[in-house]
Amino acid sequence: MLPAAIPLNSHSIRQCARRECGEALESPGARHAAGALREASQMPESDSPLPDENQTGTIVVAHSNHLRRSDIARLLTNQGFTVVTASTGTEALEQIHSGQVSLVIAGVRMDEADGLELTRAVSTIPGAPPVIVVATSEDTIDRTYLRGAALLGAARTLEYPLSASVLLCSVRELLNRK
Repeated sequence: MLPAAIPLNSHSIRQCARRECGEALESPGARHAAGALREASQMPESDSPLPDENQTGTIVVAHSNHLRRSDIARLLTNQGFTVVTASTGTEALEQIHSGQVSLVIAGVRMDEADGLELTRAVSTIPGAPPVIVVATSEDTIDRTYLRGAALLGAARTLEYPLSASVLLCSVRELLNRK
C-alpha cells in the first residue's frame, strides 16, 4: 500500500511557516495565487535560512502553465535551491532519472503524463524523491485529482491560491526528512 499524504491542518501550517520561514501567512483568498507567488519570487533573497546540508540535490518543478512553473522555480531559486523545470510529466520523469533529484513539485494537469501519472511513476522508483502536487481549489476535478495524488503517494497536496510561505515550509520540511 502506498503512503498517504501527510495532512497539515491550517494551525500546523501557520506554526511551520512562522518557525521555518519567519513569515505570517496570507489569509486564504487575500491575493490571487499567481500574483502572490510572482511577487514573492521577484523579491530579493530573504533572510530565511538557506537550504542546509540535508537539502542538497535538485527540485524538479513540473507544471503545464508557464507562469506558475516559472514563478515557483524563481521563488525556490531565490531561496537558494537548485531547480530544473519541466512542462510535462514525461520531461519531469526524464529529469528524475537523469540526476540527483531531492523533490518534485507537479501540477495536476500536464500533457503526456499528468500529476497523477507522475506521482505513480515516481513512487515505483527505489529511493524516490517526495512529490508535492498542486492544483486549483475551485475546480472539482482538480480537487478529486489531489485526493488521488495523496492515495498514490504524494507527500503533500497543495491548493491554489498557493501561499509562498506554505510552499516553502512544505519544501523545507520534506527535504529535511531525507
